[in-house]
Amino acid sequence: MNSKTFDFDLEQKVKIVEINRPGIVTGLLFEGSGTQYRIQYWDCACRKTEWLYAFELESLEKQQ
Repeated sequence: MNSKTFDFDLEQKVKIVEINRPGIVTGLLFEGSGTQYRIQYWDCACRKTEWLYAFELESLEKQQ
């Protein structure tokens, strides 16, 4: 059995770099093309969901 470490945790607050918008991690996916994170965010009063890679995200939570 393999174990995988993720860069972000479920329900962690993140920033989507490309659009400079906050979101929350709602899913984790590890597949052949790499690790992806399902992010939910609001855009123009519409709730949206996208699968993004770690390099497209930044943590909004303070580092300890």
